[in-house]
Amino acid sequence: MASNENYDKFIETLIGRRSEMPEVSGRRNAPKMRDDTDAGGRKAPEDASATLVKALEELGIKVQVKEAIHGPRITRYRVLLLNLADSAKLKRSMSQLGLAMNLGEALPTVANGDEAKTVFIDLPRSKETWKAVGIERLREWAHSGSRDPNQLMVYAGVSVTGEDLSFDLAVAPHLLVGGTTGSGKSVCLHSLLLSLLLRHTLDTLQLALIDPKQVEFRPYAKLPNLYRNEIAIEVTTARGMLEELVVEMDARYSMFNRLGVNNIGEARRKGQALPYIVVCIEEMADLVMQDQNIEPLIARLAQKARAAGIHLVLATQRPDAKTFTGLIRSNIPGRIALTVQKGTESTIILDETGAENLLGQGDMLLKLPGEPLRRTHGVFLRPEQVLAAIGKKI
Repeated sequence: MASNENYDKFIETLIGRRSEMPEVSGRRNAPKMRDDTDAGGRKAPEDASATLVKALEELGIKVQVKEAIHGPRITRYRVLLLNLADSAKLKRSMSQLGLAMNLGEALPTVANGDEAKTVFIDLPRSKETWKAVGIERLREWAHSGSRDPNQLMVYAGVSVTGEDLSFDLAVAPHLLVGGTTGSGKSVCLHSLLLSLLLRHTLDTLQLALIDPKQVEFRPYAKLPNLYRNEIAIEVTTARGMLEELVVEMDARYSMFNRLGVNNIGEARRKGQALPYIVVCIEEMADLVMQDQNIEPLIARLAQKARAAGIHLVLATQRPDAKTFTGLIRSNIPGRIALTVQKGTESTIILDETGAENLLGQGDMLLKLPGEPLRRTHGVFLRPEQVLAAIGKKI
């Protein structure tokens, strides 16, 4: 009799515990799976829903995984919080969750979900499961959609779940790109420049390229729409180019006054054949350190050049407050942060930390005016692919 009572009590306890557990098995409440990767020889990503639920339960947070989406490098878990009060605790527990999930130096991130009581938890995966975003994806984007000559659409890459991410540089209207050696900064610049070249003609776009490193922009040397028909590699040449751009900006504003218009778009509608000018500076820190007269020129263009159709893309692998002063940063609202070494460097680029926890090799954070911070995986471009793409424009 006693054994029957013990057995009944055991079953009652088992049922009670099971009712408290989230559904993560293959039953009707199991998470939906979406897989946006291909079978190109890479190891297929695994669903870690059960491990995630267990790890969070050990941290005192009870959840139910509703969906898992395998992006190029990260799997996004759509998670239902069984107790809404755990939301703040979850956001404080990312480091512990990373340890529990055996992520190494990578960190998970959490963001508000798309329904009440849901959050998105993004878990980085091992490199053998990563899917590269190739130049084919960039070409597909470039050949689709509008080719409005009054836009400067650039392709940043794809979101953590694999959707295309692009934006209008003319609206941005200037961009700061920062990341340490090996982060993919130079490849990011090539992606931005190629996306402009693929959608524009000689009549609608000129590129003013400044390259103190002397090697990154060499493939663009024979482009017909190269500003001044040269790439500025010496400091004196770079300063001269920036001075000429300031003169061009002032001349355009004088033209606008004569025409009674306010910007390049209105001037074009009145028959003026004015191309956009995109000024791209690779390793701005080197220039500013070598010539103190360069920073005021950049600051002036950043403050006034937008309506004249002149837009800046400033890049560096050494973001610091001396190079990127408050005056420059306040007038460069568009930001791309690739992997940096310290949180202070992330703050220089984004005005917040986070880039120090990126995965490298094109993993980036994109910040545009009036929009939330977005994690982006950039295009992987081999040097011969850049040369081939530019060759078709010459």
